[in-house]
Amino acid sequence: MKKLVAIVMFVLMTTFVFATTATEEQQYQERMKRTGGYMRMLRENFKSNNREKVISAAKELESIFKQEGKFWTKRGTSDAAKLSKEAQDAARAIVTASKKSEDDQAAVALKNLTNSCTACHAAHRELTSGCSGRIK
Repeated sequence: MKKLVAIVMFVLMTTFVFATTATEEQQYQERMKRTGGYMRMLRENFKSNNREKVISAAKELESIFKQEGKFWTKRGTSDAAKLSKEAQDAARAIVTASKKSEDDQAAVALKNLTNSCTACHAAHRELTSGCSGRIK
């Protein structure tokens, strides 16, 4: 009987761990989809000098990258966690510079943000069909 209980507990715990991981990865994928939209919004409005929308998009990105940092830290992927923090800092710098109408500083921060994204994708994203991808 004790053996049966132990087996059932093991199966339940394993199922819970896999279900939780899948959910976290699904949430990660959803955040990445949103990130693409906010990055487009950020770039387009930066070109048209619409600071209000630049600030709005950058704030959303800052929040997303904070969540991404937690995701990667939990997975024990320190380089991705560091890149998420750098992206979060760059998004915050865009907000700060845009509020002060410091377009040159905002442009540097946008380049830093893009570089962080590119580096993380190169290291941790496997392209699948079309433009989509998954975690390596």
